[in-house]
Amino acid sequence: MAPRSAQERRPMVARTPRMPEPEARRPEVLCQSAAASIPADAAQEPNVLLAKIRAIMFFSWSFMLSLPLFVTMLAMAPFVQTLDKYK
Repeated sequence: MAPRSAQERRPMVARTPRMPEPEARRPEVLCQSAAASIPADAAQEPNVLLAKIRAIMFFSWSFMLSLPLFVTMLAMAPFVQTLDKYK
């Protein structure tokens, strides 16, 4: 196998075109995926009441899921205190 030149040993990286100068860039388009999305001025304002309701529902659901574990730990605590040999 013949030795490769320095240029052949460089990692193969796809060459990308140079970015245009800042004054030539279009400020209204950030990237191709942003250009395909909903325009920023068409975005709706977030509903604060809906956000608060969702937060309360999340907290309630998390609390209800944790209750059985908490009760189980309370029921086991006296046995652990009496039978634990590493007090």
